[in-house]
Amino acid sequence: MKINMQFPQCPNCHSADSVSYHKNCENGGVSPLQFETTNNIVECLDCGHSWEIHSSNYYCHCGHVFSATEVENEINAIIEVARMVAAELLRKQKIQEDMSEITGRSVGRWIKGFIEGSAINIGCAIGRIVGIIMKIFGI
Repeated sequence: MKINMQFPQCPNCHSADSVSYHKNCENGGVSPLQFETTNNIVECLDCGHSWEIHSSNYYCHCGHVFSATEVENEINAIIEVARMVAAELLRKQKIQEDMSEITGRSVGRWIKGFIEGSAINIGCAIGRIVGIIMKIFGI
């Protein structure tokens, strides 16, 4: 599962961010980088370039440039958290799909029962109305 790639904490100024961007992307690099949790690949959605997360370089707004190896523990933590988030999102998606299927079947049965019951009730009501009209007009 792909999720936004977090910017690790800068060893110089200690700032971090919830997303990273592709520096010098040929297409502007305005979309957050995506991290594929199953194979440790980072991908730029703007230009399609991809690379292994451990070969990444990070360019902080303070001007400091650092490699993934300099922040190896944080990169490993980012990977682990990303995998946990992905697993949770997939679990919730599966629950929603299961609920939709169950709800769809049960709502379908309810609607069918409602329509069938309503048809009988409407039929009875129409019959009563016709009977009353016939009595009123002596038919």
